[in-house]
Amino acid sequence: MFDENGQVVIAGKIINHEKYPDINTIKITIDDFAIPLMRTHIAYLDENGDFIFRFEKYLPQDIYLTYGRMYGKWIRLFISPGDSLYLKFNADEFINPDPENYYLTETVKFSGDAVQINEDLTSFLSEYRKQMSQDGSNKEKTLSPNEYKSYLMTKREKDKQYLQTFIKSHKPCQTFINWAHFYIDYTCGDKLLHYTWSHPFTNKKQKGKIFEVMDLPESYYSFLDQLPLDNKPSFICSSYKRFLHNHSLVLYSYGSQFFNKHMQGGEKFIKSKDFQSEYRKYLNSLVKQYPGSARDHLLSKKLYSLLESYERIDVFEELYPRYEKMINKCFKKTIQKKYTELKLAEKSPGRSYNFKQKEHTGESTSGPIFQQVLDKHQRKVIYIDIWATWCGPCLVEIPFSLKLQNEFKGKEVAFVYLCVKSKKSKWESTISDYNVKGDLYLLSDSQYDVLSEKFQISGIPRYILINKDGVVVDKNAQRPSFAGELNTDLINEINSLIED
Repeated sequence: MFDENGQVVIAGKIINHEKYPDINTIKITIDDFAIPLMRTHIAYLDENGDFIFRFEKYLPQDIYLTYGRMYGKWIRLFISPGDSLYLKFNADEFINPDPENYYLTETVKFSGDAVQINEDLTSFLSEYRKQMSQDGSNKEKTLSPNEYKSYLMTKREKDKQYLQTFIKSHKPCQTFINWAHFYIDYTCGDKLLHYTWSHPFTNKKQKGKIFEVMDLPESYYSFLDQLPLDNKPSFICSSYKRFLHNHSLVLYSYGSQFFNKHMQGGEKFIKSKDFQSEYRKYLNSLVKQYPGSARDHLLSKKLYSLLESYERIDVFEELYPRYEKMINKCFKKTIQKKYTELKLAEKSPGRSYNFKQKEHTGESTSGPIFQQVLDKHQRKVIYIDIWATWCGPCLVEIPFSLKLQNEFKGKEVAFVYLCVKSKKSKWESTISDYNVKGDLYLLSDSQYDVLSEKFQISGIPRYILINKDGVVVDKNAQRPSFAGELNTDLINEINSLIED
């Protein structure tokens, strides 16, 4: 299943791309099992509408290809290590889709490796996504636990019946059949687990600013008996990763000593000596709680988090040898690659994230945003807020961000707001409603593609902190608030950068 020859090449041509000159990038997103979040790759279209991706991947898996504006279409692909896949499609179908046939992907044509599995995926998901859209999206909020469970379990059986009909009529390959069963089962399980915190969230039933898991009877979780945790073949399906994430979050992480200390202590806890011992206990608990492939994945992403999210290389160096033998060689390669990157960055501070380097000339028709920001705010500390008009957590932070600005009024600190995936009219009204002040930008989708690849952004809000030399010192900076108050740790961090 795991392959040493990990390079994947995905190339293609977009017909009629010249009709949309403001869209000059195409994006691939991978919910990689070796890391906590998604991995993003972008490619630029040339004058003929051609593009090419090259990246490393060591196991077969479904991935996502996105092209178009905010409300454009996306497709799911399937790749294996060593694949060279070519696809061609019409830009009109993605940027101006027919509302009545929104989920159909009629113009997409495949050649090269993995043609059948991708044709099977495209045919199946076109109809399946159409059915999903007709089910409604408000059931997590309106249904009781038992009603919601009954609804999803019934839907799962209907989905299985639809799959059997599809198999008889299309004669798909066995890899697709395996993937589809995993997709239906683990998507159902993921949604059932997700409900335990999304229901109180959508109904605004929470304690303070921390949304908690509902206290449900054990009978609610009986569906877990049908979904094995140790299921290595399921690595081909990203739904398995999301299921394991919510399983560990709902049934273990919330209420754990590590989680509580993290929520209470924030950045101070992460930087404390206590962090290492608590993280070790947390990893040991995962080892006891989860078998086989589930343990493999969860350990990998938690060790990777020490490097990517917490930036505690010292803790990683201490703990990694204890758990290395429990992780497969594919995940080890990804972790070790990240470790090497950070160690090199230690020797050359600022090298990895210094955006004074030359930007790609094809970044967007609106120009290189990061260079504009750096040129405009030379010799200033820069705090960047990446947000969207439809993002609730983003909007919650804006009042605190404005208070943060007042803390540094008259000092050499610039506050930059990069709004993404939003319509201009809504951006303007939100700025007015929230009285947002600072250096404000509305990014095109191509500009955001570039940004998301550079910083591997898989969710917002996201904050970036840049020192007076134009070097990104924290690409995943603290939020303006903490536990409903202005974040004093962030204030201290910005003050230290002013004084440097």
